[in-house]
Amino acid sequence: MSGAYAAFQFNRSIEASKDRKIIIEGLRHNIFIVAVKLRQLRTIKERMLDPSENVELRWAQMRDFKKIDEKEKIDFSTLRFTQEEYPQFLMELNVAEDDYRLSIRTMNERSKMYKEIIYPVQYKVANDPETPDTYDEMNKHIDTASRLHLSGETDTCYSIIPRTIQLFEEHHEVLLTIARKRFPEVSFLEHDENVRK
Repeated sequence: MSGAYAAFQFNRSIEASKDRKIIIEGLRHNIFIVAVKLRQLRTIKERMLDPSENVELRWAQMRDFKKIDEKEKIDFSTLRFTQEEYPQFLMELNVAEDDYRLSIRTMNERSKMYKEIIYPVQYKVANDPETPDTYDEMNKHIDTASRLHLSGETDTCYSIIPRTIQLFEEHHEVLLTIARKRFPEVSFLEHDENVRK
């Protein structure tokens, strides 16, 4: 009987060790994913939004770009253990993840609209020596509904991306805190710090 109990205890310790390893790897992976998304959003903001931010007609100024791919999703199943001590963390991180997807889709939609609506008009105006190359002239060739839609998509990019960056910065710190508190003997890379340097 004591041999069976010892085997049972041994198997339990092996299972606990496997669970611990899965949790640690899940934390490391999710910390990395959040840092990658942060870097991507900061690059988008710096290269695509900041140059036109203070321009009055930024909907017409902001250029198009190559399609932006969404990065790998956060694996929430490996973070279930956080619910007891941090009950709102997963919900808030999920909101950040949803905002991230919306940010990327909005930027891609905005770029597509630029190619379909603004670029043809700019090309036409630029290649007609009789037509002045001004926003007023461009506005004459873009219908009001398209202009309003383009303006709305542009404004959405300017509001959601900085907010998503802020959410991910906060949750990256919380994720690191959770990881270090739960496993103080394990090292967790601060990917976001490495990216900022």
